Amino acid sequence: MINERKFASSYSSFWRLTLPLSESYVRSVNSRLTSFVPPYQLSIPPERKALVSELSFRYFSDLYAGRKERETQLIRPEDFEEIALGTWQYVRTLSGSLVDLAPPTMEDHKEALILAERIKLYFKQHEPWQPLRSRPKFAGCGIVESCEGDILAGSVLYEIKNVERDFRGVDLRQLLTYCALNYAAGSHSIDAVGLLNARSGMYFRISLSALCLGMAGAPAPEILSEIVRFMSDDQGYN
Repeated sequence: MINERKFASSYSSFWRLTLPLSESYVRSVNSRLTSFVPPYQLSIPPERKALVSELSFRYFSDLYAGRKERETQLIRPEDFEEIALGTWQYVRTLSGSLVDLAPPTMEDHKEALILAERIKLYFKQHEPWQPLRSRPKFAGCGIVESCEGDILAGSVLYEIKNVERDFRGVDLRQLLTYCALNYAAGSHSIDAVGLLNARSGMYFRISLSALCLGMAGAPAPEILSEIVRFMSDDQGYN
């Protein structure tokens, strides 16, 4: 079995056939992104940016998501320390080139907190009345193993990409992979998706129906069922 990121980045023939309008649609998405805060430049070495990005998400999802404003004082210093250690261990497993990555520094911590606050600001501004569920779980299906998304705000599934690039087709395919797994299992109510970049201060949010029409010219149930079928009966596309 493979994880959802590998599935979204592989099987290029399948994705081209299923989402034939993908390339032009992604260009359109990046031309109409919406800003929610000014861009922020990280003041850390490039090799530590992946760690800080992941750390910012975990600070937000584990310490902020679901808390009321008055409850933030309940966060203890040791909570940050535990998350920082777990994040460092996780990031080191993602690539053999990062096995020598040093543990989080105070500067890493400060930068991650800034990004976490920017993520928090987005949801306060744009999903103020929605319950936030961090790391929503999705059951595996066929060749794709069980996995977790980033944030489910009401019925909107967000993927957070704190990167120095435009959003890419693989980012949208990853969201569609989660939605297909959910379509198969029916665990959550998802009717829209979003991409959020706390570093650039940009976001994109769209209904699942409009996304499928834009990338494939077909309704969401048709696209999601086709993805589920392929997961369940891998035909060897590459």
